[in-house]
Amino acid sequence: MMRFLVAASMLIAAPATAAITPIDLSGVTNGDWAGQSFNTIPTGNVTLGGTPFLIHTVEPGASARYWTAAGGGNPETLTVPVSIFGAHTGYTLINQFWGAAGQGLQSVTFNATGGLSATFVLVGNDDVRDYLNNVYTNNINNTTTVQVFTEGARRLDRQTFALPGSFASQTLTSVVFTDTGSDGVSRLTLTALSIGSVPEPSSWAMLIAGFGLVGAAMRRRAAATA
Repeated sequence: MMRFLVAASMLIAAPATAAITPIDLSGVTNGDWAGQSFNTIPTGNVTLGGTPFLIHTVEPGASARYWTAAGGGNPETLTVPVSIFGAHTGYTLINQFWGAAGQGLQSVTFNATGGLSATFVLVGNDDVRDYLNNVYTNNINNTTTVQVFTEGARRLDRQTFALPGSFASQTLTSVVFTDTGSDGVSRLTLTALSIGSVPEPSSWAMLIAGFGLVGAAMRRRAAATA
């Protein structure tokens, strides 16, 4: 009986565990990394730099895909709808084509219920750089942006965005990527997006209930053996 109750409480408490949710970008990708001779990026559910991501591919064994503003207008935007309660951190795999230093031509905006919005400007040669180690941009700050994958001179970098504490009690509704660069100067290229979140209040209640079951079972067992 004790084993059953403990197992049940674990099942009840499971949803309360803080999570990182990979976001499916299969409906928005418009380019293939194979076209840039970047062929070995892992696809599907993967972990890069300790962060889980979902990297889109057209079929198993095919190369990774991305969304890019290259070939688009100015500004060029991508809105990714989400519905995640208690978001506290955003994670992206963003690099550039024709990376430009210090321009701040790209930004990422997180929108949530309650009218909340937080925008992060990406500065070239600091927050973001070219995917290729070449004559464009090659530096990152190695704090909020770190390299997580390489293939020869090609690389993927992960950005970490710490959201304001006010997002913890709201539902994240969308992530908007904005590019005001141009082909030949600087263009945002997004490979993956994940969101870190805290449990909903109802999940915490379930967790407490699970602990209550364990405590009650332990008390009954102690009484039975007294």
